[in-house]
Amino acid sequence: MNLRLIFILSVFLVCADFLPAQGGQPDLTPRKITLATYPALSPDGSQVAFAWAGDIWIARTRGGRARRLTGHAGYENGPVFSPDGKEIGFTRLEKGKEQVFVVPVRGGIPRQVTFHSEGSRILGFYPEGKSILISAIRDFGTRSATRFYRVRIDERKAEKLLFDAEGVRAALSPNGKKLLFTREGYDLYRKGYRGTKASQIWLAENLETPEPKFT
Repeated sequence: MNLRLIFILSVFLVCADFLPAQGGQPDLTPRKITLATYPALSPDGSQVAFAWAGDIWIARTRGGRARRLTGHAGYENGPVFSPDGKEIGFTRLEKGKEQVFVVPVRGGIPRQVTFHSEGSRILGFYPEGKSILISAIRDFGTRSATRFYRVRIDERKAEKLLFDAEGVRAALSPNGKKLLFTREGYDLYRKGYRGTKASQIWLAENLETPEPKFT
């Protein structure tokens, strides 16, 4: 995790502004935010979005009050900024399933953009800002079942499978044509581990073609 983000979220202790994002009476009691998770910088570096107390928040990187963007009963996490910095995508866990929502940075009602009954988790935006990268399990039924998909957020269209290979975490290149991702292994909190349970890092290139290249 970026050390600057750690400093902003855990040392500086941004004060929270408890004005509800979706109506209701405001609680103006200042509180300190501790143990915030999933920090994400805006494209221009002026703002940081993060998850705290089950909701999505946003604050200036130079410090000040944090503003709550969501106020839902479900557990929300994993915020990511759109390329133009005007929207934030995030994952909401509700009734045992995860779905992806998008909310304006200025505030408003979150808009649901995934609806599959097996759930979806957002990993990032494509450069054009009209599609997102998600990870999801779709009818595979095995341990290595998670795949990556491209989903439009401006219209309801079928999600597109990037390639038929298992993967967990991933990041798109700036042009959206390459994908760095992890597969296999487990989350092991042990520095320098090199055994058979270590995850592998792969690079998929030429994502726009029927047969991407893997290294």
